[in-house]
Amino acid sequence: GAKVGDGQTGRLIFAALDGTPAFRPGDFVTLRVTTPPLENAIILPAAALGADGTLLALGPENRLEPVTARLLRTQGDAVILDGTGLAGREVVQVRTPLLGAGILVNPVRPDTGDTTAQPSAMISLSPERREKLIGLVNANVSLPEAEKARYLDQLARDSVPQVLVSDLEQRVGG
Repeated sequence: GAKVGDGQTGRLIFAALDGTPAFRPGDFVTLRVTTPPLENAIILPAAALGADGTLLALGPENRLEPVTARLLRTQGDAVILDGTGLAGREVVQVRTPLLGAGILVNPVRPDTGDTTAQPSAMISLSPERREKLIGLVNANVSLPEAEKARYLDQLARDSVPQVLVSDLEQRVGG
């Protein structure tokens, strides 16, 4: 139907199932409808779209600003929006009551998996510090053997990743 009835969502579709003796009136079926592709559309979590039809986009100086977005469709827990004017913009994916226009934010970006990034900082360890860290690794009984061997291999090298040293020392408050 072209119109949604009171208390209903979506569209009402009538179908005839010919040659299907196993189905009886009242049985549930899954129907997949193919629609033409949408041009200039973006998919975002439904929580990104406010009740007023706006998104919160990152503006100058990391302040949030409202951006009007036209809803094209909903699809599960996602919304499909007209992407006009949103190319290259960063938007809030999950809105909370604490977020609004003009709020200063520290953007959290997903890990892009970029392997061309700078390698983690490597440091040299004094013999005493190296022995202390090796002792911490050996004393940790909950650490899987494969991970323990990897840590010990890294600690045996001349240069050790700063991240590894910080992680081990934070675990024991050192």
